[in-house]
Amino acid sequence: MNNTLPKLGLGFAATLCASGIALANTDGLNSATPPSVVPQELVLGKPTPAVRDGQAISDAQAPWTVQLRPLAWYAAFAGDVRVGGSATSRKLDVRDINADSPRITPLAEVALRIPDKQLLFTLQGGGYSAESIWSPTAPIQVGTLAVTPGQAVTNKFEMASFEAMGGCYWLLTDFDDNTGNTFLRLTCLGGVRVVDQTFRFTTSAGTTQTQSTYAAPAVGIKLDAQLSREFVATVASTAGIWPDQSSFDIDTSFTYTPNGGWLGLQAGYRLLSIDYSSGSGADENSFSGSLAGLYFGVQIRF
Repeated sequence: MNNTLPKLGLGFAATLCASGIALANTDGLNSATPPSVVPQELVLGKPTPAVRDGQAISDAQAPWTVQLRPLAWYAAFAGDVRVGGSATSRKLDVRDINADSPRITPLAEVALRIPDKQLLFTLQGGGYSAESIWSPTAPIQVGTLAVTPGQAVTNKFEMASFEAMGGCYWLLTDFDDNTGNTFLRLTCLGGVRVVDQTFRFTTSAGTTQTQSTYAAPAVGIKLDAQLSREFVATVASTAGIWPDQSSFDIDTSFTYTPNGGWLGLQAGYRLLSIDYSSGSGADENSFSGSLAGLYFGVQIRF
């Protein structure tokens, strides 16, 4: 199993977080005003309020404590799956078994922020379910099933993933003199990712399947660029490694919030890559691939 990508993600996250902390804790950096006369509430990296339009605000943006992101994810499978049960059981490419068509699947996130401590906690989850039919052109072994040419095989793929993360954030730079309308913020996170997946194959002769639930510690980074009072661009990534499993995801989004209010429109792209195996020899079950696609939804803050 190839864990290179998640290992690179872990190393990159640690390096960027360390750099962000050092930058955020440098008082008066790149400021034309002498550090000795800069009010403490305007020093980058401090948990004290900034200002917007002459009014004190929290964390250099419209204050919020809870954020909800209900989304519709137009995602598709890619990769290889193997069901154990026979030494001759084949590893199947999802493209060859008509299982790579995109489908709308739910995705949601709840975030809790504590501005005066610069802490952020998130809970994210999503589910995917797809069914398709295919027929091999040559004899093939799928788990315990011996499938003959032309015989119909029904696939049933189901996957659910959940992440619970928590960490700290730092204001790296403010582009317009602490008005809170444009800034760059880094968040470093740690937590756990849980994945439950089922791959089921059914013919007139019977059913074979593999079902797995596994968890792994994960670390992540998130970079928010407040481009204006209404527009925010975000890039986030997490990676997790545990024996016989690894995962990596990247999430990019663009949010429009009219007048910087409580309701925003969001569009983005998410890729979740998973490499998992259990058992050995004839009983090996494995999946190496990804679930990826565009998503659309709303952002609600209060």
